[in-house]
Amino acid sequence: MQLRSQRGSFIGWFMVIVVILGISTVMIRLVPHYVDYRTMRSVLQEMVDDDRIARSNAAAFRRTFNERLQVNNIRGFDVANALTVEARTGTLTVDLHYEVREPLFGNADIVLKFEDSFERVLR
Repeated sequence: MQLRSQRGSFIGWFMVIVVILGISTVMIRLVPHYVDYRTMRSVLQEMVDDDRIARSNAAAFRRTFNERLQVNNIRGFDVANALTVEARTGTLTVDLHYEVREPLFGNADIVLKFEDSFERVLR
């Protein structure tokens, strides 16, 4: 008789399944954005480290970044608003700032904010 009371109820198992599905849904929606961000960081670091690209003008830098994003299958990214490229007195500074709004359910959204900065002294 004691074993029967310890098996768990239908409602308890149902709640566990709902929580697991909810967490899985959020992860499925968020993980691709974090993967894209890591790819963008990697591409920017390679570009900043490449002397030829680092010495190019801001428009050429943005164009190269956009081309590399397309090669990495990141499409529809607004490079003009998200990327700031400044070269001052022998220093290259590249800032990446953007937000992604991902609908969750109904009128509830999740907003992800990504920011990073890269700097290199040009010699």
